[in-house]
Amino acid sequence: MNEQPEPPITGLVGRDAELARLDELLSATMAAAGRARAVLITGPTGVGKTALLQGFRRRLRSRRLRMLEGWCVRTDHRPHGPLVDLLGTTAQRLAEAGLPADATERALARIAGLDGLSGGARTDELLGFYETVRLALVEAANALPPVIVLHDLHRADTTTLRLIRYLLD
Repeated sequence: MNEQPEPPITGLVGRDAELARLDELLSATMAAAGRARAVLITGPTGVGKTALLQGFRRRLRSRRLRMLEGWCVRTDHRPHGPLVDLLGTTAQRLAEAGLPADATERALARIAGLDGLSGGARTDELLGFYETVRLALVEAANALPPVIVLHDLHRADTTTLRLIRYLLD
């Protein structure tokens, strides 16, 4: 897994409106059982995207909620790398909670056995793979319930972006 250490807490200045909006979206999502939401946090380097997420993570912890994360790292050339990280963490957290992780384990096994599936794969193979990952995320959401964060999507490979697009549709 590619879990990044959390930087030291330094005050979060001028982000009350953004944090309130994230809290509002989380509450609305949790009230609408079975309905996920996506939020895109964008901005130039150094504007405070990471600090905003750190502040939101602290709020989640105070509510006894967790954030599952995956990173798109410039030096990581694995297809679906951030989702592999995210699903690995999910499997670990489900195991720690004594909960089954069948769908998550199937998705990880399927990712491990891809060997170029995204290149010349048939549409039915890709859709089957995408659906396996979707079911793993549903399993995680039902058991944990998580907030999923994929960092630095501007660095994601094409296959990862296609899978994320499928998940968001």
